[in-house]
Amino acid sequence: MDLERLHIEIRPRSHFQALDLGVLMARRWYGPLLLLGAVPLIVVGCVASLLLYEYPAWVALIIWWCKPAFERLPLRYLSQAIFEGATAPSAALSSWRSTVLPGLFGALTWRRLSPRRSFDAPVWVLERLSGSVLAERRRVLGGRAAGAALWLTVVGIHVESFLALALMTTAWMFVPGGEAADLLSLLGQEAEWQGWISTVAGMLCIAAILPFYVACGFSLYLNRRAELEAWDLEVTFRRLASRLVAAAALCAMVVALPDAAWAEDARQVESQAAIAEVLEDASFTSVQTIRYPAFLADWLDAEDAQDADPLAWDALFTVVAQFGEVLLWIGVGALVVWILVRLNLMDWAVPAARRSGRGELPGELFGMRLSEDTLPDDVVGAARRYWQDGDARSALSLLLRAALVEMVDAHGCSFRKGDTEGDCAAEVSRSAPQDVAARFVRLIDQWRLVAYAHRPVTDAAFDALCEDWSVPQPVVGR
Repeated sequence: MDLERLHIEIRPRSHFQALDLGVLMARRWYGPLLLLGAVPLIVVGCVASLLLYEYPAWVALIIWWCKPAFERLPLRYLSQAIFEGATAPSAALSSWRSTVLPGLFGALTWRRLSPRRSFDAPVWVLERLSGSVLAERRRVLGGRAAGAALWLTVVGIHVESFLALALMTTAWMFVPGGEAADLLSLLGQEAEWQGWISTVAGMLCIAAILPFYVACGFSLYLNRRAELEAWDLEVTFRRLASRLVAAAALCAMVVALPDAAWAEDARQVESQAAIAEVLEDASFTSVQTIRYPAFLADWLDAEDAQDADPLAWDALFTVVAQFGEVLLWIGVGALVVWILVRLNLMDWAVPAARRSGRGELPGELFGMRLSEDTLPDDVVGAARRYWQDGDARSALSLLLRAALVEMVDAHGCSFRKGDTEGDCAAEVSRSAPQDVAARFVRLIDQWRLVAYAHRPVTDAAFDALCEDWSVPQPVVGR
């Protein structure tokens, strides 16, 4: 791949700039791209129409589903036009077997509904990758460019839909004596000929939008490769190397022709003065505020605009405004709820629901395994034996594990893996009664002194913890 023969400028671009470049590429080679996309579309459409002539809706569905196959020949032509220069469409059409058939089954089955199809198509069609190599290549090329490809697909769907609706509406306008009800029946496809009008309109829209969809996806692909492989730096270094070869000759020309160089500088000064004079004209500094499109202004200013029913327009605008206001308030409410949940400010509403059943207990907290199977039948007795043997850490660990299990069973507390002692104490304070939460906090505090501060616990403090555990725990909602 010779980067110096590229017919587009290689430089770092944002994803939206790459999409703009794709639109320019589609406009530049729109004729060949339209022809190469329309040929397979017409072939598939004719075959499907002959087989399912009584079911135009199925014909439209088949044509829509086969769109990935229609996009391959235009993609091949576009790659040749960018790297090798524009050629006749017949050259790309003659190699349709090697372009369309490889990987076509996957493109029409499990990859058909991929929203980044336009961005991944060059990897499938041009690079001819498959298996794990294809997956790794898609992962490397993905990132934020995949999001832009998704939005390209969304916009393309809407443009095709609105264009098809416009074509069907135009066809309805030529029906003598057409009314609004006739238009609704046209959209509902109550008759066979109406269904064929929709199918043909869909085919025309797919063929018209396909060059832009392919070119924009290919432009995103090229921009991503240029970003990863630093194409712009490579092209710049090659151009600098070629300029250094002619540097000596250029210097000799400057020295030999000083008068011409000074004359060139004088012409440049005159040109800049002329440009400055043009820019000072009032045409470049005037500001005009337009509150609505020019075509709408002409329509509003027309003489027959007085015949329109203003109440009907006011009612329509009122309904649209009220609907937009409802959507806005719904969005604001959802945003507020999301912020409250993210800041853990809505936990006050959770305990009542949690107390109706068992909460959540992770398999491990603070490095301790949590399970009822690991607890002895007599928790206090086992803890006292650890204490008498001088193992204060094991004694408090046993009491704490039993307390955590009891908080889940009796009070519906839910702990998450990775919670700290403070998080557990806060959860118990929200879900359990005040006296139970106070006893749990005392146990947590003594555990912190032993586990982290390595400070001894007095016998009186340990006896108080054992007495707290011996107090019957109230069960809520059991």
